[in-house]
Amino acid sequence: MSRLLILAVLGTGIWELTTATTGNEMERLSSAFLKLEQTLERGAPASPEDVGELRDAASTIRAMRPETDDAFPAFARTGAVLADLAAELGDYSNDGKLAAARETLESIRSECVRCHLAHRDRNDERDLYPATRNTIWGRYSIAAMDGEAREDRSDVVAFLDAVDGADDTPPSRIRRISQRGRAFSPRVLVIEKGATIAFPNDDDVFHNAFSRSKAAPFDLGVYGNGTTKYRTFPDPGLVNVYCNIHPDMACTILVLDNAHFAKSDSDGYWVMTGIPDGTFLLRTWHRHGGGTEQSVELEGGAIVRIDETVEEDRRTVPHRNKFGRPYRSKY
Repeated sequence: MSRLLILAVLGTGIWELTTATTGNEMERLSSAFLKLEQTLERGAPASPEDVGELRDAASTIRAMRPETDDAFPAFARTGAVLADLAAELGDYSNDGKLAAARETLESIRSECVRCHLAHRDRNDERDLYPATRNTIWGRYSIAAMDGEAREDRSDVVAFLDAVDGADDTPPSRIRRISQRGRAFSPRVLVIEKGATIAFPNDDDVFHNAFSRSKAAPFDLGVYGNGTTKYRTFPDPGLVNVYCNIHPDMACTILVLDNAHFAKSDSDGYWVMTGIPDGTFLLRTWHRHGGGTEQSVELEGGAIVRIDETVEEDRRTVPHRNKFGRPYRSKY
């Protein structure tokens, strides 16, 4: 699911505005987010126009009156972070600061999603903002192999197994996995088949991203700070990515047949919208196993909530370098 769709869901209406309708203002905020993200993904500093739009969006958010008192803290935090980002964004002219800006946008989005899901049900019951798209959302819990609940509920992937009439056109938007702090970010990325991923080195050391996965083996070679390499993934499958220099670096790419998927945030919340009418198999995936599946029927702008517990059933095992040999003890 694209980030624009997430923000469009937010725009279906949680709050009333003092000067304008919620739907219109959230749609404007969604457009500002999309333009800004596209700028950052090109590796270019934001233009004065981009910064101005974001600053206006922040001012609008701060002028909004939450419909419920318990929504106000999240709303206030989002407005403040947006304003701070707008004030600093014009100076984001190098890869390190661009990466920081991307992380800030992710934190804003996560805050919005949590607030939206906490209040969406009550708004729908009052018919304030009727849904126009089929939507599935919910909250995942993760049970470790010892039975204890994980505090971090992120990176559970929900996806529809097959969607009739899905668009086979390769996605035009380039996704990104950054290498920074001797780690890949994000650690789990879900894409539609045919998508291209950029692997920028935002670190002060050399990296060598590679995968020996059958679905998409590749080796990007050794490269340093400021360099970005690309890889297209034409076929569905699971791709485990490592660094040939730093054995602790690992991430997973899940390549799917269609764009109907979502990934949980740290609190376990997820949302998938824009789904056509029909009956679908909803599946889950997690890097430590415990996948689930169930049938879901959607029609006429239905909103379905699904909460599940993912039970981990496998541990992380040591991997080998790109030559199939153990890593050196020191690097």
